[in-house]
Amino acid sequence: MAGKGLPGILWRVAMSLFRNQYLLFVLRIFLGGMFIYAALPKIMGPFDFAVAVYNYKLLPDVAVGPVAAGLPWLEVIMGALLVLGIRIRAASLTCTGLLVVFTLALLINTLRGINVDCGCFTSDRTIGWYAVAEDTLFTLLALWYFLRGENFWSVENRIVRNRRATT
Repeated sequence: MAGKGLPGILWRVAMSLFRNQYLLFVLRIFLGGMFIYAALPKIMGPFDFAVAVYNYKLLPDVAVGPVAAGLPWLEVIMGALLVLGIRIRAASLTCTGLLVVFTLALLINTLRGINVDCGCFTSDRTIGWYAVAEDTLFTLLALWYFLRGENFWSVENRIVRNRRATT
């Protein structure tokens, strides 16, 4: 429960924002679009992305190719599910898992002091604390959708309403 004063006011404002269906819709589209946007350079330049994955030095060499080939397509599928509003909880849970892995990989290599291509969005971004913070915020957003189960303005919500209307 929020206290009095400025912290209490800020807490109530934040909670009312996260209950706002329109804002949540926009954030869902943003998160899904971000996953699609991040995947496109990886799909268009699979070799560059494989090199980025290899440079993290977190996977055995034999796993780099399959991860580099499959991960962008998983990002596209999860992004599309979020944008369309299909299986929002499952997609947001998968996105949360992916983002936890991405954040840990960034954090480990930032702590190691390794300055390599991030493999996020474009090939000219290097890892660092900014990327760790950014991925942490995206993780919290995806987790919020999983916990909330929001389906405002979604294909799934439309199907459920149509089924209820016909029964």
